[in-house]
Amino acid sequence: LVEEGRRDLDAAFEKMSSGQVDNVIVLENDLYRRAPQQKVESALKTVKQLAVIDQIATPTTDAAHLLIASASFAEQEASYVNYEGRAQLSYQVYRGESSVRAAWSWLQPADDARHFNQLVSDCAKTVPAFAGLAAILPDPGHYPGGLKVPRQSHRYSGRTAMTANLAVNEPKQPVDEESIMSFSMEGASVLKDSYVLSSAWSPQWNSNQSISKFQAEIYGPLLQSSGEVQLLSSRPAVASGNYYANKLPAASGKEWQSVRALQIFGSDELSACSPAIRSRMTGNYAALSPADAARLGVAQGQRLNVTGSSASISAATVIRKTIKPGTVALYCESDHGAWSGLQGTVSIAVTGAEIESGSLGNLIVSDLLQEGS
Repeated sequence: LVEEGRRDLDAAFEKMSSGQVDNVIVLENDLYRRAPQQKVESALKTVKQLAVIDQIATPTTDAAHLLIASASFAEQEASYVNYEGRAQLSYQVYRGESSVRAAWSWLQPADDARHFNQLVSDCAKTVPAFAGLAAILPDPGHYPGGLKVPRQSHRYSGRTAMTANLAVNEPKQPVDEESIMSFSMEGASVLKDSYVLSSAWSPQWNSNQSISKFQAEIYGPLLQSSGEVQLLSSRPAVASGNYYANKLPAASGKEWQSVRALQIFGSDELSACSPAIRSRMTGNYAALSPADAARLGVAQGQRLNVTGSSASISAATVIRKTIKPGTVALYCESDHGAWSGLQGTVSIAVTGAEIESGSLGNLIVSDLLQEGS
């Protein structure tokens, strides 16, 4: 969808809105989290066929004409680029029970039988930015005779009993054609200098304490030679100063310029689906400067109604000295899709509700320190 020299989402939306595109594929992404709701809907309504491949339900999957379920990170082998720009290899944890496949597998032509390792090598050869990517792949030469690294520990037991209600003989373990690991307890011995490490175990040490036996030094790097490749270089140093204070336009006396607030727990769509993470998430909040809070006559934790172009939320007041007057930082816990309708200028109304002591109970420590509480 992108033009030469422009590889951003706006360029794709412009091409879609102009009617130059009939079919669109969205790969494991929620467009409503990347752009305002009106811009997304304006682009999608001109598309004849929207195919979405994803593992979780989102507003984008709701708009799809064709929806294909993809495997989760634990059900596939993949490579990821972390926040430091390092490519890392991720192995499949367990065999899925359904016919769900990895997203790259769905996109592969039916007559293309290339495995994951071959695809990684092809990417390294054809894309200059991925030239070093193949270095993360393990060398099969480390394991003679076709032996694989067992995912299960050598003390794994009860495998026959797991299917004893179906048959007394133990069925054959599933075969992993995509990686150097096996869904079994049989295979190459797990040693401290093994190329791939499935578990940490050392005689007379439990699994947690034995990790030091697999490190070059205490808290040092692992002895395993596989792992990561630096693909992206560090960004140049940015100019000093307050980004929000310098970049945000001034809002009027009755409106506030909104910016998005993010939390460690729940700000990405995948973690927000976890019950354990959701129990530690804070509720919706609107962070205001002390001057704006005084002008509205609200105190910490008091409820506000924040209304944008196409969405409205009820949020608890958070007063922060670092917020620029005329600006409100919004965190949408209950409906992350609401943020797309709250971008730009918003209006704020005081509900008069009593202060809710538990509404901000899960804010992280640094937030509470900012507020002086």
